Amino acid sequence: MNRILDLVKNEIVCVFRDKKNTANFYVGFVLGYDDDNLLLECLNQEGEKEGIAIIKNKDIYLIETKNEYIDEIKDKCDRPSMMDMYDHEDVLQELFNYLIVENEMVCIETNHSDQIDLRGVVKEIIDGWIRVNIYREDGNEERDGVSYCRIEDISMIDKV
Repeated sequence: MNRILDLVKNEIVCVFRDKKNTANFYVGFVLGYDDDNLLLECLNQEGEKEGIAIIKNKDIYLIETKNEYIDEIKDKCDRPSMMDMYDHEDVLQELFNYLIVENEMVCIETNHSDQIDLRGVVKEIIDGWIRVNIYREDGNEERDGVSYCRIEDISMIDKV
């Protein structure tokens, strides 16, 4: 799979992971990958960035580099905004190290729930888990607690 991802790393791709629902796919730029995971900076229909999908390589069954959907958004979007992570053995570790340094608010989706499960600032990586300082959604800057989330359960991250 890494050889295939090397070939498409500067292109917009569609990545399919749900064989039961082929209308469900991710579109975006490959930010990086390792033997286990693919990081994809996702784009919506308008070519706007929508966060970073974390896709298990073993779940991917199809990658497309040209189709009508890609052609529609290709001219509307900018290049990836995140650092590229091609030269790292563990892209998730690198991603969370980056988020810790940036110290910015992020929304985290877990287990492909299609909702925001955590909203806060990633502060630490501990044995395959991240510690997130949680903040209220009402715009109040007051911290609302701390959550720990298993990294392998995270399916999408987006900056607030």
